Amino acid sequence: MQKNQQKIFVVSLLTALLTINNLAQAQVKIGSNPTAIDARSVLEIESDDQALYLPRLTTAQLGAVTGWKEGMVLYNTDEDCIKIFDGNSWEPVDSDLSGIYNGDGTTPADVDITITDNIDFDASTFFIDGTNDRIGIGTTAPLASLDIKVLDTIGLLVRSGNSGSSSNYSQLSFGYNNSSYYKHAIKTRHSSHSNSGNAIDFFVWSVGQNINDAPSNHIMTIDGKGVGIGTTTPAYKLEVSGEIMLENVAAPSAISGHSGIYSSGGELRAIDQWGNHTVISPHHFSLVKPSEEMAWSFYSKNKNIGHQVNVDMMKAMRVLENLSGEKLVHKADLNGTEILEENTKKTSLKEQLTLQNQRIKDQDLLIQKLTERINQLERNTKTN
Repeated sequence: MQKNQQKIFVVSLLTALLTINNLAQAQVKIGSNPTAIDARSVLEIESDDQALYLPRLTTAQLGAVTGWKEGMVLYNTDEDCIKIFDGNSWEPVDSDLSGIYNGDGTTPADVDITITDNIDFDASTFFIDGTNDRIGIGTTAPLASLDIKVLDTIGLLVRSGNSGSSSNYSQLSFGYNNSSYYKHAIKTRHSSHSNSGNAIDFFVWSVGQNINDAPSNHIMTIDGKGVGIGTTTPAYKLEVSGEIMLENVAAPSAISGHSGIYSSGGELRAIDQWGNHTVISPHHFSLVKPSEEMAWSFYSKNKNIGHQVNVDMMKAMRVLENLSGEKLVHKADLNGTEILEENTKKTSLKEQLTLQNQRIKDQDLLIQKLTERINQLERNTKTN
């Protein structure tokens, strides 16, 4: 009896060892079609209505446990993602897209993506240069922080703007020193029934504004009627509300069908299509000397014919005053008080001729009286 029990024990032990050895070398499949298993798999799971339920731990639970082995897999319930242990830390299964999407398809509050190489979407459609921190659209070799290269299409379309009567919101803003402070902006207006109001408005930040406020100092507008400087509603090709200062430039050449103004030597000048350069500033005396203080002039030259002309207009007015007897030149101080000039009483040429004729008549009468007196004295002498 004892020998039979010993035999049974030995057979059982051998059977157990053989079973363990077979299991160590066998493949295991769980779920549907248990006999259909891939030749390269050690463990295979197949199901049409079930799934693998991984261990579920919070971030705190993961941090509280040590001894994790490289390759272990679980589900992090705080980050809603599958994580794998890389030997040092738990990383999302798709480390290149770390934390972009939660398990429900939403994005977390903060997303940090580190790119150490380049990413190319659809050839050159969208390219990220991770080495130089640049983005290229239409190019895989961006030369700026954002480089857009297009052919035969719209390069950049910004779908915003306001009605033709307002420009309240900025389509493009330009901040200061990597911040949103002291912003300048480009705003647009759109109107479907009038050229006026289809406009691009340029604004800059002004001293006195809050550094976070949108810019309110309007500089220039380009709309369907023209360009406005200091006005958002230009009525002409160029309308300026404010002062205009011109910097000195070399005299331009004449262009057929064109005329213009420019500054030279601190004087405002005009040029016509025939090459006549006329000084509009009224104090140019290069060929004549001014006749008096505050004298003004006319000056023009023509390079084509090699002539120039200079007239003292004040002197011409003085001559005309003397001829007409009318006061044509009036002077006043900066407060408007009239400055009286000597010989303010002007005598016209007709009055001067009348006076001259009267003097001649008076002289003739005097001569006549003197002649009669002489004749009388001669008669008296003969009588005696």
